[in-house]
Amino acid sequence: MSDTNDSENTETDFPSSVDQQHDASHEMPPGQEPHFVTTERGRVVSMAGLAERIVEEFNIEFDEASQALIEADSEAKRRSLVREVADYVMGVESVQLSLSEKARILQYAYSEIFGYGPLDLLFADPKVTTISLENRQGIAVRFGPGAELVPQNDMFEDWHHVRRTIKRLLKDAGAEIRSDIPIVEAGLRINGRAVNVNVVSPPFSADVMADIRVHPSGVIPLTARVAHGMMNEVAADFLRRLAHSA
Repeated sequence: MSDTNDSENTETDFPSSVDQQHDASHEMPPGQEPHFVTTERGRVVSMAGLAERIVEEFNIEFDEASQALIEADSEAKRRSLVREVADYVMGVESVQLSLSEKARILQYAYSEIFGYGPLDLLFADPKVTTISLENRQGIAVRFGPGAELVPQNDMFEDWHHVRRTIKRLLKDAGAEIRSDIPIVEAGLRINGRAVNVNVVSPPFSADVMADIRVHPSGVIPLTARVAHGMMNEVAADFLRRLAHSA
């Protein structure tokens, strides 16, 4: 792979805000709505396939013992590594992309390598409180305490993609899926928010399923708890009186 390091372009290649990252990911849902580009040699390749090729090449180039990966102790350094691999792959494939197309591919690859794939957008949304993963078609999200679960379509490429994401969450929480421990409960922090991951696997379920609870980054005021139906006004008033009497 080429040693070219284009670190000066870090801010322009990648989306710089959550909204831009949201746009980048949803404009190019790999494996769902094919988007094709033509190489300089006249060959047609899909954006999804190109993104997956970058992820595969990165995993080949940098294993867990890689010194370069160990030294990539900041987001900027990790994004620089992803960009190096992307530039190499696009050079081999003779692909020329627009800035927006490259940004979408880089963001997708970064989320797949260092994040939690499509779930990164949900973890960045302060309204999200619950993520339910039953299968590729059974993905639902609760936006706010007490709200109904809302089905989500085409977030993942396939069920294997869902399983990989669940395993990555458990790994970062210091846990793993094992045949002798079919039920796993683990916790970790993502974007400053406490996240609880509850996983059920065979023989207690047909396949791996996960219920992910995403807690707020700060304390929820009593008024907000009442407004969202988390408690009634009587209970809130009791807690206020209790606090004042302490």
